[in-house]
Amino acid sequence: MEPFVFNPFSSGARRSYLLEIVVAVAFCIATTPPALAQHRARLSADLADHMAVQSQTIDVIVHGDQPTVDAMATSVNVPVKRYLKRGGAVLRLTAGQLAALQADPAVDHLSGDAPIHSVADVTALSIGADQAWAGANALRSLSGKGVGVAVIDSGIDSTHNALKGHVVVTKDFTGGNGMDLYGHGTHVAGIIAGTTGNTPDTADYQGIASDAYLINLRVLGADGSGKASDVVEAIDWAIDHRTDFNIRVINMSLGGPVLQPYRDDPMCEAVERAVKAGIVVVAAAGNFGKAADGRRIIGGITSPGNSPHATTVGAIDTHDTPQRGDDTVAEYSSRGPTIYDRVLKPDMVAPGSHIVSAEVTGSYLSRAFPGRHVAGSGHDAYIQLSGTSMAAGVVSGAVALLLQERPGLRPEGTTAVLQFTSSFMPEAGLIAA
Repeated sequence: MEPFVFNPFSSGARRSYLLEIVVAVAFCIATTPPALAQHRARLSADLADHMAVQSQTIDVIVHGDQPTVDAMATSVNVPVKRYLKRGGAVLRLTAGQLAALQADPAVDHLSGDAPIHSVADVTALSIGADQAWAGANALRSLSGKGVGVAVIDSGIDSTHNALKGHVVVTKDFTGGNGMDLYGHGTHVAGIIAGTTGNTPDTADYQGIASDAYLINLRVLGADGSGKASDVVEAIDWAIDHRTDFNIRVINMSLGGPVLQPYRDDPMCEAVERAVKAGIVVVAAAGNFGKAADGRRIIGGITSPGNSPHATTVGAIDTHDTPQRGDDTVAEYSSRGPTIYDRVLKPDMVAPGSHIVSAEVTGSYLSRAFPGRHVAGSGHDAYIQLSGTSMAAGVVSGAVALLLQERPGLRPEGTTAVLQFTSSFMPEAGLIAA
């Protein structure tokens, strides 16, 4: 039998250590009179680690309105590093200050401002998008026209020929100008809504919903990394401007480690707000399906894909054929269930291996992987990448096509339609597809 690894986010030593803590705490609670029990706010796993090693610089996301946040900051004698739009803030604390805040009876839970990373042709044929374009089975021709897709990523190169005229607004949460210095967001955007290339060798590459609008929300830097607080702000910006740009879809081809239950996770909280506002949130499952030694990992879904409100997407390898009979779940694609909550994920899988899309010449990915360049040059260059990031882009494009035809669908109904009309992969099991 193939060996399995359960938790990719912590070592065996830490699991053992945490188990000892849980047992010890349970014993203390059982033997301590209720009147003497001291309040302790719930901590995300990264904050617990910082406490254990007495870190002196910890960025913590706290909840509450501005007076509440100000009171918390005053209580531990620190300034507020950053207020968040929908309430809450980021405070920079020492381990001692974190312990004091944890003991505050008014504080329910605390989260680290966790690091976030990108989750780095026959694609259209393999999902039937070519039939939607052509208007098969008495349907009108669909292209995603009028549907806004917010791409929360490393930025979009709006000068690329595949994306000219698609980006209707740019908001950069990293302090830049929205330009994609990493090369990931542009590739994903091309999968969602790119038009065909301008030369014979690039004319076959087209996004799933080539007439959709793109909303460029940059949260990742030139190295492909970012902060959870920026992602939260980007989601809330999309919610606030959903009617301005008809934002019906948010694509999140990024993720971070699951460090706490989804109900306490700031990114998952923001995802829930977006879905309740009528926006479909498509999230990459993560690329933690296989350990370095070849063992299969169980429970590798990343945040915010662990949210039950997100439409979480794993990746399949089409083996370069449009037929579905030879499709397999990619070995790198993260499998469920989710850590802490045991939610069955991903919700679906889509083509994610060897996907060709727009390339940002001179970006990090272009320079780091020159062998993956496929065709074209300059503003008409294309590169081949693999990952659940690409698969999420495919699904976001498919959602745009569906919402053009059925604009009244709610997020839950949209996900259900995609699931009911997809092909079942019994060999993959419930935790992989």
